[in-house]
Amino acid sequence: SAIRGRFPGVAPELPCASLDSCPGHDAMESLTVDEKWDKCIDLCLRRFAYGSAAGAVSAAVLFRNPATRIGAVAFCAGAGFGSAYSECQAIFKDGK
Repeated sequence: SAIRGRFPGVAPELPCASLDSCPGHDAMESLTVDEKWDKCIDLCLRRFAYGSAAGAVSAAVLFRNPATRIGAVAFCAGAGFGSAYSECQAIFKDGK
């Protein structure tokens, strides 16, 4: 082991025979799952906010009744959240 550290052309020893037998392999797998969750939560929050904003602007321009304005905002917010939800399903299914 001391000899391998002195010579740069020699590969260092691996702590385990394969990646599956490494003790930190589960931690690496949960890190990717955590990244997927972070990406999906961020995506859902952004699309919900953008849908709500687009619904509020379009409702203010198109409708006079407060009930129809609330309905338009709710519809657009739901459409934004729904598109984010379907993309999150693809992220968890495909792993991208």
